[in-house]
Amino acid sequence: MNLTAMGRAYFNMDRSYTIPEHKMEVYPGFQTAIAEYGAGRVMLQIDVSHRILRNETAYEVMLNIYQRARNDADYQRDCQKALIGQIVMTK
Repeated sequence: MNLTAMGRAYFNMDRSYTIPEHKMEVYPGFQTAIAEYGAGRVMLQIDVSHRILRNETAYEVMLNIYQRARNDADYQRDCQKALIGQIVMTK
């Protein structure tokens, strides 16, 4: 099916679509889980899932913050707020 595993979810990178006005890309996919319920009954659960990725690099985010910052302290604080704790993915 040409799906890419990310954690416990699978995404179809070929069917992604972009949202240019928000600089984002959306990958459709699904998550699965198998569990046993009751007297040996097995249940397969499939949930629709989407992965949303920003099309901006960390450098571009920092440049945008720099253009808006009034001084170095504001720039450092705003960069930390925007970037610390974010997940970075590469293609």
